[in-house]
Amino acid sequence: MEKGDRLQFSESLFRKGCDSMAKDKKTAVYKGISVARGIATGPAHVIDTAHFPTMVPRYSVPGKDLNREIKRFRSACKQSRKELEDLVQRLEREVGRHEADILRPQVMMVED
Repeated sequence: MEKGDRLQFSESLFRKGCDSMAKDKKTAVYKGISVARGIATGPAHVIDTAHFPTMVPRYSVPGKDLNREIKRFRSACKQSRKELEDLVQRLEREVGRHEADILRPQVMMVED
């Protein structure tokens, strides 16, 4: 059996499993865009996009307020970094280092 055959075989088994699960009233099947190849099983965490803005508001900052806005931005970055570092530490304690490593690049991006 070639690699492509195994993938197709796995996908057909997965589809059959989804079909049987869909009959169970406690199970829901969600469709979306895959961000990685393969099949994943486990609890789904559905994020309701109604809680997120669809557009980011844009506005101009008058020159006289520029220094205050820069300080506010730097303060927000500092707070975000602290919250992310706390989350990384908590994940490392509760789940493991490997899983916590997923968020470490986020900390670096806040620093940029």
